[in-house]
Amino acid sequence: MSKVLPQIAIGLREIAEPAPAAVQRRAYLPRELAEMCGVHPSSIYRWIASGVVKSETRLGCIVVPLAEAERFAREGAVTR
Repeated sequence: MSKVLPQIAIGLREIAEPAPAAVQRRAYLPRELAEMCGVHPSSIYRWIASGVVKSETRLGCIVVPLAEAERFAREGAVTR
């Protein structure tokens, strides 16, 4: 019985540790893209609705794929 508790503690510690920094981001939330571009999140949602920014729905959340976020951030939101 005494050997089980330390193993559980080790397992819980592994769960609580953050993911490794090497994990590659595959999409951004609209609010994150807005922060990157220096605009209000409402602007990103408006551009998504009008088709200026391409988005996907994952697990019920709207996300902007990495390539689209990079393209949009590079081109700049000022010209929209």
